[in-house]
Amino acid sequence: MNPLKYAEALLSEELRKALRRCPNPEKICDIRLRRGRKLSVVAEGRETELDARVGAEDIRILLERATEASPYAARESLARGYVTARGGLRVGFCGELVASTGLMKNLGSAAIRLPREQRDWGRPWVQPFCSTLILAPPGCGKTSLLRDMVRLLSDGGERVGLCDDRGELASIWEGEPCFDVGAHTDIITGGNRAEGALMLLRNMNPTLIAMDELTGEKECSACLTVNRCGVKLLAAAHGCAAEDLRARPLYRMLLEQGAFQRLLLIDGEHRVKEQRL
Repeated sequence: MNPLKYAEALLSEELRKALRRCPNPEKICDIRLRRGRKLSVVAEGRETELDARVGAEDIRILLERATEASPYAARESLARGYVTARGGLRVGFCGELVASTGLMKNLGSAAIRLPREQRDWGRPWVQPFCSTLILAPPGCGKTSLLRDMVRLLSDGGERVGLCDDRGELASIWEGEPCFDVGAHTDIITGGNRAEGALMLLRNMNPTLIAMDELTGEKECSACLTVNRCGVKLLAAAHGCAAEDLRARPLYRMLLEQGAFQRLLLIDGEHRVKEQRL
């Protein structure tokens, strides 16, 4: 799967031509559209402008294509500021929030995030496996590492329940994943991670439950429930060190109650360091 091809299909013809002239397209991780500004791409931590200016019509086209011409059907995710498009691309939007509906109008900017498979990146961390929290700043590869570990653990015999609420991990399209997440993985998309984790726990008899980016109280509570039922966990969170977690009450509760036995810390150079808890 080539995520850049899926991204190109979301753009207007002028922006698509500018993107195709970009050097080293295989290194692009984000495409940025800002009204009245030039199209830009993020690669290797740097943002570079291209030779095409973004207008309101370009963002309208992006929204229409990302939602398959059905923005209303995607209103639940749009209320959270993003849409998951074909190929597992997360398209974030910024604009004027409408308090009565929680939606946005007058969209002024958008970011297309390109998912990448990094096969076997997680191999050193799957045998033996214990409940693991992946910790890294934004853009350092938490999702890529988690996805690869899910694949390896699933192919290694674990029954994995995967909460893919944003559609980035497996990129389900018409019932089938675009990414390889393993032979023994059952996937719940949409909803929220807490509901998905508990549904998997009740209905699918997993030996491991995986989810991306813990952010709220309900998700942390679900992790504790999973842990108390003897099911292993694999999850991710924003941060640079264990101290970052201990400074936040929700994460500190997870650590104190033993939901995770190990941290995998990813730095800005995509190096992974293991820390036992």
